[in-house]
Amino acid sequence: MFEYLGKLNSKGNYVRKMRIKLQYWAKQKIHEKVCDIAHSYGIRVSWINPKNSSALAFVGIGKVIRSNKKDICEFTTGKKYHADLNALYNIGARYFIREILNPLSEKERSQYQAKDR
Repeated sequence: MFEYLGKLNSKGNYVRKMRIKLQYWAKQKIHEKVCDIAHSYGIRVSWINPKNSSALAFVGIGKVIRSNKKDICEFTTGKKYHADLNALYNIGARYFIREILNPLSEKERSQYQAKDR
């Protein structure tokens, strides 16, 4: 899975614009190469929206509190996780929801969703 971060902005002088364009092209080449290798092994590749991926708890209880160094996040329940691991779980869940649950009918989808007590 790739995070879709959009195109890079090219504000500033000519040298900076060219450096940003080259980085964007290199990013595209890396993406194409990874996609080719993944498809040759039968692996799916998908772009996922990264919005709030590390700001929200992966267990669905809302926002997290970040440490001063921004590497540890604490849930409202008191559990502590690494912020990158939390973001990885969120991105994986978004892929699961989009690719597997959305094509299902509403009745089938309701069987997989959490039930509030």
